[in-house]
Amino acid sequence: MKIINVSYVHFPDQTNALQWIDESRFFKGIWEAVAQKHEVHFFEFINGNQDLKYAGISYHFRNHSKGLLRLPFRTNKAIAALNPDVVVVHGLLFPLQTILLRLKMGRKATIIVQHHAEQPFSNTIKRWLQKRAYSCIDAYWFTSKQMATPWIDAGIIKSYNKVFEVMEIGSVFQPGSKEQARLTTNVKGHHSYIWVGNLNTNKDPLLVLKAFIAFIESGNEAHLYFVFQSNDLLPQLEHLLSEHPSAKEYIHLVGKIPHHDLQAWYNSVDFIISSSHSEAGGVAVSEAMSCGCIPILSDIPSFKTMTQNVCGYLFPVGNEQALLNILNKTTSIDKQIERERTLLQHTAQLSFKAIAGKIESTLINIVSLKASGKRQ
Repeated sequence: MKIINVSYVHFPDQTNALQWIDESRFFKGIWEAVAQKHEVHFFEFINGNQDLKYAGISYHFRNHSKGLLRLPFRTNKAIAALNPDVVVVHGLLFPLQTILLRLKMGRKATIIVQHHAEQPFSNTIKRWLQKRAYSCIDAYWFTSKQMATPWIDAGIIKSYNKVFEVMEIGSVFQPGSKEQARLTTNVKGHHSYIWVGNLNTNKDPLLVLKAFIAFIESGNEAHLYFVFQSNDLLPQLEHLLSEHPSAKEYIHLVGKIPHHDLQAWYNSVDFIISSSHSEAGGVAVSEAMSCGCIPILSDIPSFKTMTQNVCGYLFPVGNEQALLNILNKTTSIDKQIERERTLLQHTAQLSFKAIAGKIESTLINIVSLKASGKRQ
């Protein structure tokens, strides 16, 4: 099967193709696994033109500006010239480009659109285009079918029959020795936790901080490490910490860590906490689980899919008391058994190999339904 991946986004600041591939291996690694059995291509738009093959994938880097990608006749012509069996369009924000792609390729090829956290357009004309694109699309991939509900409610996707569950990301990290990792990170404590993300309202770090302060002030000795890229809510976190001096010794605002160093951090702690209100896939959670971090996660569709009641703990979104109850519980569990459950779940469901297998079986199903005329 020949599969082409495309996202109609230009990254003008990116000039190094190999660096771009390396920085996105949490996503590309899935397709490298798919490429072991199928012919896989990627069309990428950076500041440079280059064709290369890397880890089994054929890359076509083109310096097509944002303007050219609004009406991507040249790109779609190049895709059609490869005569693909399947084209995966990454993101639901390109309805016009997808319509033009269908017109260029005809009905033979299967077009799939994969969700990457975007929401339906509020603009009337753009939303109309999203609705029109439905007839050009054979299937939609979401991490969880439940995540398609806003698109169903908006009338953009007309049937759940076109929606399939496929994870969008994996992890390049590996489990390792906690003792060795702590020599690098200086993480402390018999009970240790990490939170990774941007300090914004969707990630809700203040909820975690409030629950952990209560956890510490009730007599528990544990350490929480906040690793973050953006500083939006940092003043609020610092202010809250200043009001609870007894907890400051146990709560660490680490700040930004280079991505390749995160493996050591995940291997240094026992638990990953995520308080997100919404996530398409959850890169940090997947990476932490791949190192054996026991997940403590908000009860949202993507995290339900990732854990499947096999490992870790879920708490209602925004519920500080429920999170505190889980934190209290974690001090008395067998962490080694829970760690092993987490690693087994990641290998079985979230590893590159596992996601590639799901993609392959899903593609066979979609192509078979299309051939039988059962498209919705």
